[in-house]
Amino acid sequence: MFKTAKAEATRDLLRSTALRLFREDGYERTTMRRVAVEAGVSTGNAYYYFPSKEDLVHELYREVQDEHACLVAERLEGPGAELTRLEDRLRVAWQASVDAFEPYHAVGTELVSVAIRPGARTSPFSAESAAARSASRAIFADVVTGAHDVPPHLRAELPELLWYGQLGLTLFWVHDTSPGRRRSRDLASHAARVAGRLARLSRLPVARGVVDDVLGLARRFAVPADPAPADPAQAEAALPGLATAATPGSGS
Repeated sequence: MFKTAKAEATRDLLRSTALRLFREDGYERTTMRRVAVEAGVSTGNAYYYFPSKEDLVHELYREVQDEHACLVAERLEGPGAELTRLEDRLRVAWQASVDAFEPYHAVGTELVSVAIRPGARTSPFSAESAAARSASRAIFADVVTGAHDVPPHLRAELPELLWYGQLGLTLFWVHDTSPGRRRSRDLASHAARVAGRLARLSRLPVARGVVDDVLGLARRFAVPADPAPADPAQAEAALPGLATAATPGSGS
């Protein structure tokens, strides 16, 4: 599907037009008809490439997820970057998400309201968001892999817990009205410090039982692992979605 250069160009045009309208006018005002008109194609043609507006939201997820992954890679692997503590690596990853998501802050509240509806295809837990979840989890798997202070018994399941933390930070960011999302950046920094300390404390016998209980909860209620997509194109999803977890104060 979409194998010809012309078809790819049309799809890319519709995608970029939709993302621009999301940024400028929000989710509700961005209709499929308007995307088609702005892109200069027929409405039928727009529906051929993107059967619903939800499919365009997944393109937004892809856009943001790609940017997040690039920023984390640059900051963790760039020249002079020798971060080996979980706290430092996690702070980089969570603060990078604030930068990656920022162009879509104005539409964030609308996307949350849509994503939390039962059965929503744009939910971070939906089948349609599987590729986005996998891509986001991969970021946190890299964070853990490069951290020398993570105990062996945490390494397999910690990325999943950090992904849930990302969802909470995202919801906080959506409601953050502080200049430059200062409060979101502060939350990312402090939460990374707490996570790093808890990881180190989990080596102690007195804390091991509590840690095992937390891991048990995560194991029991985690979204099932996503299978590798049959179509490589499906792996190009994005933003881990928006879910419920925390509520910030606004503040400036």
